[in-house]
Amino acid sequence: SQLVLGGFSQGGMIASHLLAQAGSQTEGAILLSTIAVGRNTLKEQLGAMEPKSFFQSHGIQDPVLALKNARQLCDVLREVKWKGTWKEFPGGHEIPLPILEGVRSYLEELNF
Repeated sequence: SQLVLGGFSQGGMIASHLLAQAGSQTEGAILLSTIAVGRNTLKEQLGAMEPKSFFQSHGIQDPVLALKNARQLCDVLREVKWKGTWKEFPGGHEIPLPILEGVRSYLEELNF
């Protein structure tokens, strides 16, 4: 009965906005190489729910989505009291093995 929403790139943008709609059913979020879209709306929606946990990663050389914009998503989550892990990696718009291992660890912490 646990639900963790996640996505890569545009999928992460969508997942971040679906979190508020899933409400208490959601245990957390996995946001990979993504950014905040509609930050004010996202902050308002997530701020209205009980804080959850998240795992977020982004490549420092991502040519598709800027690292600074990914950091803004992390800032929004932390501003609404979500607890989470931020991982930067030396790469681009991708999901390298160390990030997959981080996702696995995050899910294990949630007892998945």
